[in-house]
Amino acid sequence: MTVFDSRILDLRVKDHRQIFVCGESGLIASSHNGGLKWRRLKTGISVAVNFIALGSDQTLVAGGDFGSL
Repeated sequence: MTVFDSRILDLRVKDHRQIFVCGESGLIASSHNGGLKWRRLKTGISVAVNFIALGSDQTLVAGGDFGSL
């Protein structure tokens, strides 16, 4: 089981395998096996990432505190 050191604020499910989460301290993570294993993405920010949205292709848009995108 994966444990994140930051509180999760949003979650998006693309299909039965691809899941994305975001949260405090710049957290964005993805799973490509239905949540069995997670990979934390490098965001370069330390503020909260409040939402994520999935585009029709391979685009992921995230918005955080203080106008960070």
